[in-house]
Amino acid sequence: MKVIPGGKQLSFIRDTEEVLKFLNYTACSSSLDPSEIKARIQACEICFKKISEEQDHVSWILANLDSILKDETAETREKVTQALEDYQFWSSDPFGWERHHEEKPVSAPVEPPKAKTKSTERILTFPINKNQCVEVKIPENGMSSEEFLRLGLFLYPYCNDLDLTKTFSWVRPPEKN
Repeated sequence: MKVIPGGKQLSFIRDTEEVLKFLNYTACSSSLDPSEIKARIQACEICFKKISEEQDHVSWILANLDSILKDETAETREKVTQALEDYQFWSSDPFGWERHHEEKPVSAPVEPPKAKTKSTERILTFPINKNQCVEVKIPENGMSSEEFLRLGLFLYPYCNDLDLTKTFSWVRPPEKN
């Protein structure tokens, strides 16, 4: 048992138990690579078996880690250190910890480079004003007048003051036989 900082309350929850719960939470939330979490849990279990109830405080464990794990590998000490520091960061600012781990993707899939093929379409950019432009992909050999009319009609709902009878007086719809 220990006194909770900032008051005279006693805590029956061990820090080591909380660290392991945190690591299991990170395994469920996919915040870190699963093999990394598993390695941290195993390293922490080795460490936590070597401390007494009075020593069960994250800051004390970090300060005395070299003497606790003197017979263990440097990798084990590193995994425990990472786990405890991550736990401290998370317990002081859970949202900040989540944002920090969202910025770093666990493993970004590597896409193979796309083979360059000869393009059969052109991209035309039409500036409307200094802040807006419209890009249109058209076939390399152009488009028919009917396709042009369909494009204009497609864009019509986005205009706020357009009168097609005045603007496109030279365009007449095809006559039906």
